[in-house]
Amino acid sequence: LNAMGASITFENGVIEVMPVDRKAMPSFASMDCGESGSTLRFLLPVACALGIEGEFVMHGRLGQRPLSPLYEELLRHGARLAPQGTQPFSVSGRLTDPHFVIAANVSSQFISGLLFACAIMDGESTVTVTGNIESKPYIDMTRKALALFTKGGALVSPGEIGVEGDWS
Repeated sequence: LNAMGASITFENGVIEVMPVDRKAMPSFASMDCGESGSTLRFLLPVACALGIEGEFVMHGRLGQRPLSPLYEELLRHGARLAPQGTQPFSVSGRLTDPHFVIAANVSSQFISGLLFACAIMDGESTVTVTGNIESKPYIDMTRKALALFTKGGALVSPGEIGVEGDWS
C-alpha cells in the first residue's frame, strides 16, 4: 500500500494509515508481495481499480499459485495484466465496469480482493458470487471491515479499532 501512495506507519504499537491520495499516486509502483498469496490476491484488484501502472514482485513459489478466475475477471473489466506466472508480474489499465461475477469455490481471497476494489471505485459496484462459497467466514470479515471504513460510498476512519490475529 505504501508503494501505491498510502502512508502507513507503525510506532509504539499503533498503526497509522493515511489512504492513497489519487492526485499524488506514483507514476510506477513496485509492490513486493514476498511469498504472500493473500497480499497479491487482495492488492491486485485494488491496483487495477486505482489504475496503477506497476509490477508485483513475488518470491518463492508465489508466482506459481493460481490467480484464475480473478485474473480473467480483471481482464474482462479493463485491466492489462502480464501472463500468469510472469516475474515480475506487470499491471496497468483501470477497471471500468464495477460489476463483477466470480466463482466462489476457488478462493475467498479473490472475492475479498474484488470487494476491496469495489470500495474505491466510483459509483455503485457489485460482486456476484456463483457456486458454493469457500471460506465464508473470511468473506464476512472483509465485509465487516469494509462496513467500518466506508460510509455513503466514501472511505472514512473508524477511529481506533482492535484487530484480532489470524491464527490460521
